[in-house]
Amino acid sequence: MSDLQRMRMTASGEYERHQEAAQLEQMTAKAEASTKAQARKVHMRRLEEDRLLAVLPSALEAEKAQAKARVLNDADKKLSEELDDVKNMNQMCLYAKVVTIRDAQVCAFSTHEHTIDVLDPAHAVVFCCCSPVNEKKNIEKERQEEERRLDTIMEIERLKALTMYEERERRRAVDNKLGAQVTALTST
Repeated sequence: MSDLQRMRMTASGEYERHQEAAQLEQMTAKAEASTKAQARKVHMRRLEEDRLLAVLPSALEAEKAQAKARVLNDADKKLSEELDDVKNMNQMCLYAKVVTIRDAQVCAFSTHEHTIDVLDPAHAVVFCCCSPVNEKKNIEKERQEEERRLDTIMEIERLKALTMYEERERRRAVDNKLGAQVTALTST
């Protein structure tokens, strides 16, 4: 637009109307773009929230969830122990453990040669009077058995090594014969 046209338009007021219309058009376009951007931003936030819900929790979050589950499980267990049935069941489990340990001790006790003294027949308390000589003999006997077992294992390993060396020597002799034949054929 030339200066002359602008002066004519300014004098008649048309220029100002034209400017106001352009400003109004710009403002409406800006408001429309802002509304679209806001709607897009809201949409993107919703998509991000959906993605976060669908993604597996991180290791730290999983660990926190497991810790919380353990605490809740322990609390539930403690509450359930308050019930009479659970108390009776726990008592039976403890008794089973005691009986198992006692049976193992009786079995171990009966496998050794011991002198048994019953001091109080009313309560049937049994005391073991093991002589140190018998214990030393048992330990020496076990040590000798272990040495024999290790000697046998070492002998087996030695025989395996000998057969391996013999096999290696046999292969070497065969390879030498084949090499000699090849050199004899190539020299003729």
